[in-house]
Amino acid sequence: MNQNTLVIQEDEIDLRELFLTLIKNKMTIVLITSAITIAGALHAYTKTPIFEVKSTIQIGHIGESLIDDPANISKILSVIFNVNDKSSSDEITDANVKSIAQVKSVKNFIEVVTEGTSNDSALRKNMDVTAYTKNLYLDKIDQYILEKNHQIEKLKKEIIKIDTFDIKNLQEQIKLLEKDGIKKDEDKIIFLQKTELSSIESKISYHSKKLIEYTKEINKLNENSLKLADKTASMISSVQTLNYQNLILNSQNQLENLKVEKQILLQEKIPNLQRNINKIKNETIRKLQYKVDVELPEQKISILKHIESLEFSMSKSNIKNSALVGEYILHDYPAKPKKKLIIVVSFVTGFILSIFLVFFMEFVKNFRREAISK
Repeated sequence: MNQNTLVIQEDEIDLRELFLTLIKNKMTIVLITSAITIAGALHAYTKTPIFEVKSTIQIGHIGESLIDDPANISKILSVIFNVNDKSSSDEITDANVKSIAQVKSVKNFIEVVTEGTSNDSALRKNMDVTAYTKNLYLDKIDQYILEKNHQIEKLKKEIIKIDTFDIKNLQEQIKLLEKDGIKKDEDKIIFLQKTELSSIESKISYHSKKLIEYTKEINKLNENSLKLADKTASMISSVQTLNYQNLILNSQNQLENLKVEKQILLQEKIPNLQRNINKIKNETIRKLQYKVDVELPEQKISILKHIESLEFSMSKSNIKNSALVGEYILHDYPAKPKKKLIIVVSFVTGFILSIFLVFFMEFVKNFRREAISK
């Protein structure tokens, strides 16, 4: 019990001594704390104020693809504007770029932070970065538009070719088929029907009549030969009969040949020509006309749709350059130095340092006293 009481008493004595030491040296504490606080305040108020301006830039796109990777754009801009050059960022003569980084939550945005000795200088620097970012990929956009316009021109030429050449060429082919194909075969049919067939029928009629005549003459000769008693007359009659029989045989042969020729004409030549006409009408001309009426117009429609698609791909809704989102963020007060924070930190630092010095000086004094007393 006595030992515990003694320890408590010693602790109380020590704390009391510490407190008394602080009270005794309060002016020293006040002076040191004030000096450091004033020094911090002088530093805060004499240092050149640095203003900060922020902006957010949305990366442009062509179709559904970004113009470039935001991380890559950030690296390029950081090199151009010396963001990673610490020597330039420590001492600001007018304005510089503090940071350019991709916004973590959104993949197609980058944030630009600039610093300057005034809001105007920091704003101008930020605007320079924004303008440079806009101009960075103008050539890429122009090249894309140029390629699309070139494709559109080619497609328009295809339409002109369809209208001025393909359709007219097919129509000319149809006319030639109608003129040189159908008309020619129709003329042949008319010629065969009116001339050759008529000629054959006339020849058939002629040989048929002759056959009847020859038959009659033979019959007469046969009747007369029965009445003749003279051998010479009978012999002459036989010779005449033989001649008529030869004539009959020749006429019959002619008739058979003419009938075959007529049959070939009616069953082969004319039908073949008619089938050729039908084939030209129903197949060749029909196919060509189908191309003129259906295939080529559909091809034109397809090309026009492609042109519309290309024109849409060049529209403002499909192509967008990098641009500022919202407004530039400015503040009426400088971002650096943080005067209140510097003063508070200076005060706390001075207060702690003064207490440490007071205790240190008191320790030195006590150490000297003990050394002298010994």
